[in-house]
Amino acid sequence: GDYMSLMSFEMFCAAYFGRVMQLTDRENGDLQDKEFVNAIRSIQVDPDFQSNTKLVATYLGYNVGFETEVFKKGKATFEIMMKHPKALINDFKDRMANDQLNEAEKGSYLYNAFKRGEDEKVDIGLLVQQGQVMLQTSADTTPLPLQWLLANLALNTQVQEKLANLLKGYLQGGDLTEEHLKSDEPAMDYLNAVIRENHRIRPTVVFSAFKKPAHEIEVHGYQIPEEQTVVLDTFSIQNDPSLVENPDQFIPERFLREAILARKGTSEAFIDHVTLQGPFSSGARMCPAARVVGIELKCLISRLVQDWKFEFRDKSIASVMDIPLVSSYNQAAVAAPLIPEMIITPRE
Repeated sequence: GDYMSLMSFEMFCAAYFGRVMQLTDRENGDLQDKEFVNAIRSIQVDPDFQSNTKLVATYLGYNVGFETEVFKKGKATFEIMMKHPKALINDFKDRMANDQLNEAEKGSYLYNAFKRGEDEKVDIGLLVQQGQVMLQTSADTTPLPLQWLLANLALNTQVQEKLANLLKGYLQGGDLTEEHLKSDEPAMDYLNAVIRENHRIRPTVVFSAFKKPAHEIEVHGYQIPEEQTVVLDTFSIQNDPSLVENPDQFIPERFLREAILARKGTSEAFIDHVTLQGPFSSGARMCPAARVVGIELKCLISRLVQDWKFEFRDKSIASVMDIPLVSSYNQAAVAAPLIPEMIITPRE
């Protein structure tokens, strides 16, 4: 989990700042960056942050100068979480103002966000605040789909081998590029299907969509009042045996392009609805980094499965439902796994 958090933060920063942090290299990388990721990880397993109310109160209190008891307990950790992302963003902003950015940095998410902010008169302060949250979640929520995906591949070796062989044949051992991501080759179709099936069987964010109807509506006999908050449970509906065939089995083929087209217009097509397709919601209020995270996940898993084989040491683990969750993880809606020990061997 620690390594995956470092890896996810590293990849997100490559897109966000346009530079490589080298965090996964034990001998290199900025110590403050590593301390930031470690701070995020420590908050994940701290029982005092079980309650989302406590977390929000601590965050709001910090911003107005009020220190809650939870904040006092973990003051050093929480200050690293809040201050380090802001320092990184402000450093980027200062170097941008002094025309000190290289070409890679000028192609980054943050550079283009600042440029849009200048053109559209967006509050730069809000961009900085948004960036703080995005950098925190890049080491927090972002690694979780990868952890569940590696768990599913370890449990379904035939899927893992098929994915590895398809990617090695298509990429010739190389990395994913922008051209590959746009491709409709079988290897990419299967990679997308594996990631989608991973989200179906164990969504990271169980409650990912919150909506309020503009007027009273009836849904399957239920009256929903105007402005009543409706929460979408993405786990139950995708694992209901009355709606999904063999829901307890990891079958990526159900999300291949031809399978999606075959069920279009039928009652089974509900599973392809946009609100179920990914872990970070959808629409205008979706996670602003959702697309970056999606690309990050594809790049990471394509590299990992080409180079390594994954299996659990404990052969009694038969399903991802046998994997315990981090009980102290804030927000019961987030499924953070306690991944059992894995055996990782290089591929020939």
